[in-house]
Amino acid sequence: MSSGNEITAMAGWTEVNSLRSPGAFAYGFEYRHGFRRYIDGTISWINEGHTQLNTRSGAAAQVWLRRSFFNDP
Repeated sequence: MSSGNEITAMAGWTEVNSLRSPGAFAYGFEYRHGFRRYIDGTISWINEGHTQLNTRSGAAAQVWLRRSFFNDP
């Protein structure tokens, strides 16, 4: 049995290591899909915010090998 579909929203604060330590609001979204009993895939978008030193955002894709949790069938 596959793990189905999951959507996750994340929010937080980005801290930059500097003497002034400016920060910014950060957020991300993730979609996870179970393809088979032991294989999941994830697509995500992450935005680490805009500070005086940098602006970072981007997409990621992953494939997961997984085992069932608590002996789920």
